[in-house]
Amino acid sequence: MTTPARRTAGATVPGTEDALGWPDGWQPGAEAAWIVTRDGERIVAHRVLARADGVCEGGVVFPAPFAEHGYAGPNADATVLFVSGEEALAAVDTTGRRLWTVEHEAWSSGGSGDGACAASPDGRYVLATVPGPVNRDGSYDGDLCIAVDAASGEVLDRVALTAASATYAFDGRPTAAGALLLSAGQGQEDALSYTVTCTGGKLDVTPATRPDELLAGTNAAGDRLITVERAGTRLQLHALTGDGTWQVTASIAIADIPGAGDDRFVNRPGFLSDTAVIAAVAEHDFAETSRHFLLDARTLALRTELAYPVGPGPDPLALGDGTWLTTGGDRVARWTADTP
Repeated sequence: MTTPARRTAGATVPGTEDALGWPDGWQPGAEAAWIVTRDGERIVAHRVLARADGVCEGGVVFPAPFAEHGYAGPNADATVLFVSGEEALAAVDTTGRRLWTVEHEAWSSGGSGDGACAASPDGRYVLATVPGPVNRDGSYDGDLCIAVDAASGEVLDRVALTAASATYAFDGRPTAAGALLLSAGQGQEDALSYTVTCTGGKLDVTPATRPDELLAGTNAAGDRLITVERAGTRLQLHALTGDGTWQVTASIAIADIPGAGDDRFVNRPGFLSDTAVIAAVAEHDFAETSRHFLLDARTLALRTELAYPVGPGPDPLALGDGTWLTTGGDRVARWTADTP
């Protein structure tokens, strides 16, 4: 069974093609979703519009505080940008004024990791990952999560992580318990995940899902979570329990997708709405072509395959309001469908 995808809007967002290959390029959040791009020495935060007949507002431009790429995320109203770099975490405003800087060990001194940062749901703190200390014998115990006062830059707390020299990303949409989800990729094989909360300046960091699962997306209520097994052979649905842990409630295997063959689940499956999940299937992440499917948001049962009037591109980006984005180069399209 196929269902037509209907295009509701389109726009050119310069830098999107490169941005979506970086951990900070796509940032769904509680109030808005962002596409974060680079333009030479500028970082541009594009807020996705809340209405279905548009794509993005004009980008908010910030001068980049570091020469290297870094991981960048805006605060809720895009007046301040937080950037995690090779040797420091910094906050800058749209004039380029650096509001504060937190220096740390270089990521390259203890391994080959990359930090991430995000504002806490209440906006009072910046949560970030930084390298831990290198021991006198040259050994390395692991990375740290820190909580920083968003206004002053004071480091309020730090917690050791079980990940080491990892590449990190925050999901800016909080869970129902008020936590942000943090993913840690360690090479091609290992993936770890955590829930991170900061209350009164104190961090609480706990494991989220199994070590071989990649975090994909949460629903708007923050009580359901999609993960992808590292090999792309299975999606799993997790429900938030009363004690703050995640329990697997449903799954779907790639073998359950008609005609999948040697393909796998790829990229960023997510909640299209409270009743539907959208997922891509392809030979590998960011393949030029992929097939997109709608799944039941409670059972992950296959509902339908989406049929596009033109090639959809590699990665559907779910917005949670019944619409999703696709990209082709720097061209971004918004879509909807009648869900069966």
